[in-house]
Amino acid sequence: MFKKSVAVFRRNKAYYLTAFAVCAAVFAYFYALNRLTGLHDDDYHFKFVFLDFNPTPFDRRVESLGDIFLSIKNYYFISGGRVTAHFLSYLMLFIGKPFFNVVNALMFVLLGLLILFNTRGKSERRSLPGVALLVVIYVLLWLLIPAMGETVFWVSGATNYLWMACLSLAFLLRYVNYYRGESRLRENAATTVAMFIFGVFAGITNENSGGAVLYVLFLYFLMYKQDKRHIPKWAYSGVAGLVSGIIFLLTAPGNMHRAANIEQGKLVNFFNSIYKLYYVFAVLREGPVYLVILVGIIISVIILKSRGAKEAKSVINISLAYLVGGLLSMFVLLLTPEYSDRPYFFGIVLLIVSFVFAADRFMMSEVRSETKGKPKPAAIVAGAASLIAVSFCVSSMHAAYKEYVIMDKFNKYEYACFESAKKRGETEVTIDRIMYYESDRNINYTVKNVTPDANAYINLWLARYYGFEKVLCWREIYSPAELGIE
Repeated sequence: MFKKSVAVFRRNKAYYLTAFAVCAAVFAYFYALNRLTGLHDDDYHFKFVFLDFNPTPFDRRVESLGDIFLSIKNYYFISGGRVTAHFLSYLMLFIGKPFFNVVNALMFVLLGLLILFNTRGKSERRSLPGVALLVVIYVLLWLLIPAMGETVFWVSGATNYLWMACLSLAFLLRYVNYYRGESRLRENAATTVAMFIFGVFAGITNENSGGAVLYVLFLYFLMYKQDKRHIPKWAYSGVAGLVSGIIFLLTAPGNMHRAANIEQGKLVNFFNSIYKLYYVFAVLREGPVYLVILVGIIISVIILKSRGAKEAKSVINISLAYLVGGLLSMFVLLLTPEYSDRPYFFGIVLLIVSFVFAADRFMMSEVRSETKGKPKPAAIVAGAASLIAVSFCVSSMHAAYKEYVIMDKFNKYEYACFESAKKRGETEVTIDRIMYYESDRNINYTVKNVTPDANAYINLWLARYYGFEKVLCWREIYSPAELGIE
């Protein structure tokens, strides 16, 4: 096995070395931004055993794995069914932020790789064009992921969205590899049980992502049947596990409890849903809608060029599976009692998979049909567009880094205020409300560090975390210059 791996590496040395360089650069950047991101909102709550939404007289800090399991049990009955994500939130906060910074940067690298693996088979991706495709994937993730500050850098947000997206794509990959004839899973009892368990965890990721995965799998099963392929037992057990996980998530007693706190017990409010419909289109309008249009154009061209071709049908079916799955996971949010940009994370990831798959298949067909070594116009346009996107992405990432450096100074200033108040023996502390942000990649874009209401969720948990009776808001700060910390 080792000799075979070494032989594969030697045959594809350029691919592995350049892919490693790309992944290392992405890791280094995201690790740097993670280090500059402080604790926020739910992070303070999850430092304590979960007893209720707001602090209680019986709160105590998490001191063991037993406390974490107790918290997750209480969370399931009080707040909701996302037990996997919240267990990881508790675990990361218990181990410590430095450890999370490393793991979280690796998870973002893994997300890009999983998109690549879902798009290209092993033999196809072991090439320099495969590395170029990986770069395009990271650029699309950077430009299109919603509320990146909340879904990628915030501890409680990253475990809920970034990490759960990786789990879902890894589960899907088992079925994708089987369809491509690359699966190494054996059809035995151990694999059947393992896939059922894997499916359960994939089902209890998020309320809208489990259903999207189920839809994509449904279309893969149709393609299995269409190609008259044997469907192994582990494939069925994986789906059974997925459905079980979805049911476990959606029937959590805490869901209705939480809905009651948000919308007076009504899971669906008609007028609110109308506004949320507008909200969904607003999220799509900011970038992902162009992917939907491009996928449509590419599929149309493929149909016109390759009518009746088996490969063309496969490209169309797979692209549409991810495209429709992504859109469904976004529009189903109309039925939820609250709305924000965060839950659109997995839907947009699926849209990216759909676009990357369709565009890659189209470009590969163009390359195969080149004559006399001259690239076709489509390849030239795609290459130029990719270079422009990469340049814009690098500029945007540089601006985001400078923004996070400033936010780190704000975090240190706020921490110093708390520590100073402690030394003076104060029971109440007044801090500034930081309104500064340059983009939605900053968690402060929507989630502020404190509110004017001393009884608000964040104020109460800040007070409990730092050991004060109350945390009050003094003034709103819109720039570092107002505090003299530039």
